[in-house]
Amino acid sequence: LPFLEDRAAESWGALFAVLYVADVGRIEELRAVAERLSVEKLEADQDDSLAVKLLTDTRAVFGESPTAFSSDLLHALKALEESPWQEGELKNGLTLRRLARMLKPFGVRSRTIRGANTIAKGYLREEFERAWGRYL
Repeated sequence: LPFLEDRAAESWGALFAVLYVADVGRIEELRAVAERLSVEKLEADQDDSLAVKLLTDTRAVFGESPTAFSSDLLHALKALEESPWQEGELKNGLTLRRLARMLKPFGVRSRTIRGANTIAKGYLREEFERAWGRYL
């Protein structure tokens, strides 16, 4: 099955063999299920690697500042060369909402940050440092 790779092909192969003996008429049904589940797993794996890439890139752009405004962080991520955050690279692009959603599983949450003349949503470096230490 072309949509299955290595370990998945081994696992599904046994099920296909059993079904071929038990009820060959349902092979197409099993094929559809195997394809759907394999695609979902692949997409989940890609999302996980993209989230780790986001952590790596935030470490590169955060600098030494103890805080970063969300909009500044988003702009800096999109400015990275060869990054998936640039317009057109990521499906529907990286937005402030998507940035927050991707960082949430790492325990990094936006909060109100006070700058010299600005109060806006942003992030604390200490939360990133915990995530960087744990996942990178």
